[in-house]
Amino acid sequence: MWKYEAVNEYNTISLHDCYIMHIDEQDGNIIFSFERGFWIIETNNKNPFHKTLRTEDGAKLTLTNANCVEILFEDKNISWHEFCRRINADEWKFECIHDNYTANQCAYEGWIYFDKEPYHMELGLKFTFGDAIYHWNEICENRPW
Repeated sequence: MWKYEAVNEYNTISLHDCYIMHIDEQDGNIIFSFERGFWIIETNNKNPFHKTLRTEDGAKLTLTNANCVEILFEDKNISWHEFCRRINADEWKFECIHDNYTANQCAYEGWIYFDKEPYHMELGLKFTFGDAIYHWNEICENRPW
């Protein structure tokens, strides 16, 4: 199904300004779907164009053996289950602004968008995980950073 796979190459793939449109959980893994793709940095060995470009639509990121350990949502409390339900029901969209990785931990900071006042709010997600596995089909030469 996927033409390219990259494992733990978070230093050459960026989620900046990318929208998580759907979240699946399977066998202890968390799978994020990016309807409009993510960024392949010029130093990624699967990037033949040697400049930072967006992938074709339909990219995915799988965090293996993953667990959401914290959701930072201004002064509100929300469970991981409720967050996923709202994303998957298309009530919310999450735009990742920063994606930070350390040894088997990652944090995504960004904005949640919704259809009522105040229309957007800051949100942060923190995970523990085994591997980060990225999948995509094509890199679009006409979609530069």
